[in-house]
Amino acid sequence: MIPVFACVGAFFVLTLPFKFTFLADDARFKKAWRVGLPLNEPTGVSPPPHGCHETQPEAWPHLLAFAWFRTSPGPGQPPSRESGGRAGTKLGMDNYSIRAMEWKAPQLIDYAVSIGLDSLFITNLDAFENLDQNHLSEIKARATDHGLDLHAGTWSICPSAKRFRKDWGTAEEHLALGIRVAKALGSPIIRVVLGTFEDRDSPGGIEARIEEVVQVCKSQRSRALDADIKIAVENHAGDMRARELVQLIEAAGRDYVGANIDSGNAVWAMEDPIENLKILAP
Repeated sequence: MIPVFACVGAFFVLTLPFKFTFLADDARFKKAWRVGLPLNEPTGVSPPPHGCHETQPEAWPHLLAFAWFRTSPGPGQPPSRESGGRAGTKLGMDNYSIRAMEWKAPQLIDYAVSIGLDSLFITNLDAFENLDQNHLSEIKARATDHGLDLHAGTWSICPSAKRFRKDWGTAEEHLALGIRVAKALGSPIIRVVLGTFEDRDSPGGIEARIEEVVQVCKSQRSRALDADIKIAVENHAGDMRARELVQLIEAAGRDYVGANIDSGNAVWAMEDPIENLKILAP
């Protein structure tokens, strides 16, 4: 069972021909698109803090999550959660897609459940009120009660990357924390990134940044293996092309490091998303 987390930019392009078709015959979809509101807003959650307009990107995920069902042929349409779950590939959402909502983990879980998703990818530690074990256990229980899988993520673990944040300590401390959070949530992975396209022009180039990430990963190898957590490095914001990410994974160790593939970011790095997938999938 492989969760699918749609890259909003790429998925939006792919579903664009269908979008106006399924909006046209459903008043709820028309209204949601016009004002940019959730189709089924979680209890106690207010609308987005910033005004959403007709082309507001934050409105896309609410519509795209339903495009899967509205454009699928009736006989072949996957069964709903109510009918026993969806066979095969799971449908999930990355909370980064709706970051303008400024929702915390409980609200994100409620929303994911309300639109019938199987998985929720929480890709930043700021989405949690705190990182205490008790709180994380409560978040895990909330998701489990609704049959929702959780996947955890955080940001740069490259100490010299331009976007590296010291909020969580050193790069090694940051990764160690991420592994602990993933374990507490029942996530099989902790998603991390190197940086952005800006780091390709840094001293030593992207090769030097890759080596730094390799060393950070190696420092936490035993911790990751003991926790049975895979470190999933994303091709992020044009930082690495597919073969460079493969280089990082093989240098760190395939037994505990893998790839988190973002098809939209492949385009950012001037790669064909399908070729990117072919290189990284093995």
